[in-house]
Amino acid sequence: MLLKGLLRSLKDLVSDVNLYVAKDGLNVTTMDSSHVCLCKVHIPIDLFESWSLQSACAIGINTATICNVLNCLTGQILILEYDGDCLYISSNDDKGEQVLNFFTLDIEEHSLDVPDYTVQAHVHMDASEFAELCTNSLKFGENGEFCISVANELTISTCGDQGSYRVIYHMEDKSRTKIETHITSPQTYRFSWRYLQLFSKAKTLSDTISFEFACDKPLKTIFRIRKEVVQLGGEISFYLAPIIV
Repeated sequence: MLLKGLLRSLKDLVSDVNLYVAKDGLNVTTMDSSHVCLCKVHIPIDLFESWSLQSACAIGINTATICNVLNCLTGQILILEYDGDCLYISSNDDKGEQVLNFFTLDIEEHSLDVPDYTVQAHVHMDASEFAELCTNSLKFGENGEFCISVANELTISTCGDQGSYRVIYHMEDKSRTKIETHITSPQTYRFSWRYLQLFSKAKTLSDTISFEFACDKPLKTIFRIRKEVVQLGGEISFYLAPIIV
């Protein structure tokens, strides 16, 4: 279910967040408490069964609380209604109708965005494969190195007290990993595996993950939301600050 998947991908990064409801769909822009990562979400109205809006609004919620109580709802379709103070969520199944209501939060958020920068490399891979990579890498260390060659070869490595772990992707491999670069010399980028593993929870919303690398700039991680096999323009993007050494 789209809403459950969205909130599960956010709840370990941010506690309180505004859901911005507008004529183009549902939007979220938020930053974790450590100011290490920024998350941007856009879910267009095409991904909803129906959409009715009188005026744009911000609905403040606690992600952990909403995730926990949504597990009480067993229907396949959720109906959300907001009256300015309370958020009502209902669901129907063969057992009857279930209705939840929450007092929403007044959350003050500042304008957040990422400055434009030139992307040096694009990497696309299977989202579940990347989630497994995160799990394996964290067994060896907290930080990962992403080394990209001018020949479009990607080496991902982790070193720690117990040893090291390395995975190499070649363009000629038959995997779903695709690499596009705009570099004239090999580049190395370093990021936290803990955050990348949290990002990977969005794999329930997309079967692929894309990365945009730039020297000493945040890593942009993109999950493009699909409905069956149709790409409808929705996406979740995470921007992760690099580790500078």
